[in-house]
Amino acid sequence: MVSLVRPFARGASVVGLAKFVLVIVIIVYASSVTSSTNYQAEKATYLSVTNGLLVMDEGYSKISSTTPAAGTSCVSPVSYGASPGVANTPLTAGNIQFDVEANTTASSLPSTCFSITLYVSTSIANQTQYGPVYVGTAATVTPGQTVGCSFDVGAALPSSPYAFKIIVQ
Repeated sequence: MVSLVRPFARGASVVGLAKFVLVIVIIVYASSVTSSTNYQAEKATYLSVTNGLLVMDEGYSKISSTTPAAGTSCVSPVSYGASPGVANTPLTAGNIQFDVEANTTASSLPSTCFSITLYVSTSIANQTQYGPVYVGTAATVTPGQTVGCSFDVGAALPSSPYAFKIIVQ
C-alpha cells in the first residue's frame, strides 16, 4: 500500500510542501503589487551675485516647528557676524521650506541691506513670489560670513516640472 503522507521525497510531508508552495505564492504576489518611487534632488547650486554675495541653494525640507519671521525689512535685517544668522518668512510647522545660504565675499558691499526673494514657477507666466527677507553687512565686511534664508512655500510643492530663482538686490 502507498502512503499518502510521504509521496514526494524522504522526510517531506504534504504540510511542508503546502507551506513551501504558499511561500512561493506570497513572494510572487508581493513582487507584483509593490512599486518603487524615484526621487530626484539637487544640492548646492552656487550663484554668484553681482553685489558680491555668494548664494547657495540648500533645497527643500519639512518645517518642524512654527517660527516667526526674522529679517523683515532693512530697518531690522539679519546681520552678518561671527555666528551664522537666519532670516526667514513666517514658517508654519508641517509646511515645506526652501533654504538658501547667502555668504559674504571679499567684494561684498559694506553697510548694505540686501533683499533676498525666492520665485517658484511652473511656466514663464506663472510664478509665485516668497519673501523677501533682508540681510545686512556691517561697515567692515569679513568674507565667508553666512546668513541662512528660509522661505515657507506652503503645504505642497507645485507639480513637476517647476523651477526656482533667487533674486538678491
